Amino acid sequence: MTKQFFINEITLNFNLREPHGFKPTRIYVVVRMLGEQIKLTTCVKVYPQLWNAKKQEAIIGFNLSKLDIQNNKVVNKRIIEIRIAFEEFKSYICQNPNSLGNINQILKNYIYKGVAKKDEKSATRLLNEAFSKAYSQNSNVKESTKRQNHYRLKYFFLYIKEKSLKDDITLLTQDALDDYQQYLLDEAAVSADIIAKNNIRVRGGGIQSINDKCEIVKRLINDILSINREYRALNISEIKYRKIEDSREQDDKKRVPLTNDELQIIQSIKLNDELTEYRDIFYLQCNVGQRISDMGKLFSDNIKFTDGNFVIETLKEDTDAVILNLDIVNELRSKYAHGFKYIKFNNSFNSKLNLNIKKIFNIAKIEREIEWVETKGKRKISFKGKLCDEISSHFARHTFITNMILKGWEADKLCYLTGHKNDKMIREIYTHLTKEDKINIALKEKNRVENSVDKKSNHDNTTLINEAKSVLNYLGADVDEYIDIYDIDVLYRLLYGKYEGKLLDLGLNYNVIKSIYNTKDMDVKAKKNALKDLIDNLKIKSNK
Repeated sequence: MTKQFFINEITLNFNLREPHGFKPTRIYVVVRMLGEQIKLTTCVKVYPQLWNAKKQEAIIGFNLSKLDIQNNKVVNKRIIEIRIAFEEFKSYICQNPNSLGNINQILKNYIYKGVAKKDEKSATRLLNEAFSKAYSQNSNVKESTKRQNHYRLKYFFLYIKEKSLKDDITLLTQDALDDYQQYLLDEAAVSADIIAKNNIRVRGGGIQSINDKCEIVKRLINDILSINREYRALNISEIKYRKIEDSREQDDKKRVPLTNDELQIIQSIKLNDELTEYRDIFYLQCNVGQRISDMGKLFSDNIKFTDGNFVIETLKEDTDAVILNLDIVNELRSKYAHGFKYIKFNNSFNSKLNLNIKKIFNIAKIEREIEWVETKGKRKISFKGKLCDEISSHFARHTFITNMILKGWEADKLCYLTGHKNDKMIREIYTHLTKEDKINIALKEKNRVENSVDKKSNHDNTTLINEAKSVLNYLGADVDEYIDIYDIDVLYRLLYGKYEGKLLDLGLNYNVIKSIYNTKDMDVKAKKNALKDLIDNLKIKSNK
């Protein structure tokens, strides 16, 4: 039996996406038929307070601005179009009841009749495609990096909507990217004004954030859309992005090492079991200098030790990092040999660690005041704060690197411990050491160089003394005559005076003698053989 269907059971309503908001919100068409609800966008927006839900239309009144009246007329015109299209849809169904199997698509065709279809070549569509292709081609990219870059890309889409820009390929040009950068800078300037007037912290708008958001758009255009065969017909050209330079000095950045006293307090403070686990990880990080994303690897069961030392492969840079044989490493590996009760090394670990470190530092009352500078666009804003409120896991890595520098480690060798591909970041830390730290490093380097020179000089003299004694021995000198002499000049006088004369008497040329035992190209054995050959030749000649 064919199921009954009555045309008057099909209803049409208009609902707001955010009926209680304060920003323009999208209006949806809601159609109920065949026991289900279909929700379609009208492609227009309205302020919720300017919407008459009972009459299902936008309010137009003498007390509204000209712009509001204009926008609401657009809304009401679209609503009338949809109502007419809805009646045409019902009439079609009445005349074609056999088409009920495709009724949803038929409804959409009527609702969107006369409305330009979404451009198949829209900027948002193309960038989304490029994003999918970029990350499907690179399986080595971490999921967290992919999520972060997708968030940055979505910010470009929000910009298009907020500025009511036409969503087409003109947004994939150099001019469009320049406009987007300026928009982000203007947005950052507003944040800077809020901070200055209200003395509060506002997230976002930093130079790195702006650069990252523009860079993801540039990369997708240059790496995919401008070169892939399937997009060549669109004639999308490569674009350039000039990064905004961070004008802050290294000392301006929020990077301060913890003092030995602060580390001692953190290590010894009594905490509950959960905070103890987080404290142990943070304290260990201060001693091994690893990124927080790699700390879980220190507790792996699959570690190969070499004299108590071992190597881990870092996640961010895919390089090796050496973990030295330290008591704290062995102690905590033993303590947590069966795992952690509260800590899980997952995507939320870093945020949980930072939250709990702040709790620990507040309990310990480590309230040292620190100063730093943040950028909002091209504007620099100075901040002060207590260490207990600003502490994060990155302070631990910075503490480790600073302490190793003070111990005399060279930047290129320190990379073996931290897992950096190069020593650029480590060398930056040199620039904001305290004056006392720099003096201590300079003195240590002075002593190292002087000791190195002394050792080299002593080594060179010892070699010359031994060679001179060997030559004297080959010349037939009495051992007692030179055995206790350690002055190279005295030994040379013996050679040039007493024993060189003997060879000269035998008819040996002075320059030949000198060239043999002063040459640097012959070792002791070669000198001995050369002198022996000369002496033997002289003896043969004299016997003749």
